[in-house]
Amino acid sequence: MATAATNKTSIAFQQLSKTLGAKPPKALDELPARDLQDLTTKVEAALVQHQEAMVQAELSIVDQAPRALRGTVRKILGVKS
Repeated sequence: MATAATNKTSIAFQQLSKTLGAKPPKALDELPARDLQDLTTKVEAALVQHQEAMVQAELSIVDQAPRALRGTVRKILGVKS
C-alpha cells in the first residue's frame, strides 16, 4: 500500500515539475499527492494570471505611445491588437 501512495506522489511531483518547467525542491515530494496536485493547480492559475497581466501591460505601453508610433511599438513588442 505504501508503494501506491509513493507512486501517486511521484506522479504528482512530476506534474508539478512539468508545470514549473523546473525541478521543484525534493522536500515537496514528501507531501501527499493531493497537496501536490492542489499546488500544481494553484501554480497553473498563477501562471495564467501572470500571462494576462503581461498582455495588459503590453497594451498599456502601446496606449501610452504617441499615435504615430503605436504600430512600431506593437511590432517591437509583438502585440497583435
